[in-house]
Amino acid sequence: MVALVRCENFDLGATEALRRELRDIVNGGDRLPLLLDLSLVDTVPTSTLGALVELARHMNDQRRSLALVNVSDGVRRLMEASAIDRLFAMFDDNEQAIAGV
Repeated sequence: MVALVRCENFDLGATEALRRELRDIVNGGDRLPLLLDLSLVDTVPTSTLGALVELARHMNDQRRSLALVNVSDGVRRLMEASAIDRLFAMFDDNEQAIAGV
């Protein structure tokens, strides 16, 4: 079993909502691996990148798996350019991600 969060395009309000939702998941009692489905995300502002880095650190501290799924080429290039891609396992689809975490 995994926890799957489907993300949509981010603006400041969406990023804050994502932070709250992910904080609830991370601090909840379940220790499930977490998959973030980015299939509906075209761009990622720096505030969201910061939220993802924060999430990766919390998950790592808890020794929990975290993966990004369905990452667009543009978002992947942005993450690679900022070296954030090294913090996450990335998968092309949910089935691969579930098998990989």
